[in-house]
Order: sequence, then C-alpha cells, then structure tokens
Amino acid sequence: MAGKKDNESYVWISYADLMTSVTFAFIFLLLYFMMTNAKHKKDAERDTGGAGARLGALVQTQQRLGEMLENLKEKVERAKGCEDVLWEVDRAATSIRAYFKDKSQNSGGEENRIGWFDNGKAELLPRAKTCLKTFSVLWLSDLYLNESTRDNIQNLVLEGHTNTDKISSDSTNFIDNLKLSQDRAYSAARFIIEDLGRGDFGFDDKQWQEFQKWRESALTATGRSYAKTLSKSDGGEDKERSKRIEFRCLIKQDFKAMESVIKESK
Repeated sequence: MAGKKDNESYVWISYADLMTSVTFAFIFLLLYFMMTNAKHKKDAERDTGGAGARLGALVQTQQRLGEMLENLKEKVERAKGCEDVLWEVDRAATSIRAYFKDKSQNSGGEENRIGWFDNGKAELLPRAKTCLKTFSVLWLSDLYLNESTRDNIQNLVLEGHTNTDKISSDSTNFIDNLKLSQDRAYSAARFIIEDLGRGDFGFDDKQWQEFQKWRESALTATGRSYAKTLSKSDGGEDKERSKRIEFRCLIKQDFKAMESVIKESK
C-alpha cells in the first residue's frame, strides 16, 4: 500500500472479520475432535508437518498475538503523550482499540479537545497523532521482529468508526458515515506510512527497506460507519468514544488444512 493512493484503494471489505471468526471456530472444533479420538490423535502426532500441525500453528499465533497485545497495552499506557488514552484488547479478535478519556474543562472554562477526530472530520487531531506515533512504532516493531508470528499474519487492519450523528441531509446517513469512517482509517494509514521514518523505529538501512516492504504489503484500512458504536454505562451511545480507530491483526486462514483434517476425521 503506497501512501499516495486514493482513499478507495484503502477500503478493505470487512467480510474477512466473519471469515476469521468462522475459521477459528472450525480450528478449535477440529483440534478438539482430533485430541479426543485416539486414532486421529496418533495420526496427528505421526504427521507433525501435516494439516493438524498447520492449524495448530495458527492457533498458537492467535495466542501469541493476544499476549503481545496485552504487553503492548501496558507499554503504551506508560508512554508519554498517551496519558489521556484508554486501551482495550480483544484477544479473540486479536485487536486493540483506543479511545480518549471524556472531555474536560480547563481553568478558563473552555473545553479541551480530546479525541481522535473532530465531529464529522477525518483529520487526526494533534494529540491523536502524538499517541498514534507511539503506538504504531511499538505495534509494528513488535510484529515485524517476531518472525514466527509475522509469517502467519494476513493483514494489519486500521478500522475507522463514527458515531450516528447525521452528516448531510442529501443522502443516506449510513453511507455518509461509511465514507467518513473510511477517510478516518485512511488518515491514520497515511500518517503511519508517510510521517513515521526509519529514525522512529531505530532500524538500520537494510532492516528499514525490508520493513517498508512488509508494512506496505500487510497494512490496509477499512471503514465501518456507525455499525459498532460504543455505549455509556447507562446504555446510551457514547458519541465521543465512538469516533475512533481500531487496530486488528488478521491471521492467515488455511482452508486446505481444514479440508484435509475433515477428510481424515470421517
């Protein structure tokens, strides 16, 4: 993904979310069946390089990513410039999301702008850029330097979200917010690609060239409109927190291995 591509080139259909969930559901069921069936368990142990082993490697990748994200959360929470940001890890979805604390008032009675974006806008706010830089360097570095995990990652997804506020009276609100959410994801992706250089990551020239190729092949962006708004404690929509970016790691899916294990199980 080159930084100067049109917004449309960053749109990535969220169908992969469903497929990832379905894939891991199959994986866990199949592995469980194999472990409880003596014959198939013996076959799996004998054929360590086979389908069962490959599926097991993907499950291990999910577990390692979950642990990595938990560690990353602790690092970012201690980092300067991210004091106003709250992080939440979803280990099952191998994702992490960030949202800024509630708006506060300064001594002059004026409201401080705390958040990723202004309402209806896609440009990252200064505070958001500061924390996004810290997070992105840690996130991408950890993933890139862990070769066993990196090789099982299909895509790194920047997922843009909006609240339900109406943007225009000229078209469908969902479509308007879908474009806005895509623009927000694009804005974050462009910042990561164009504003973060070799010095931020501390790589030498060779590492930097290889890292750039990997980053541009893995990093993508998508928008979800207001399909996944966040709620307040009273159940109402939290419009400020809903304007956000989520960071997801999509793991490769080995359908051939799944088919092979199914055939062996019959």
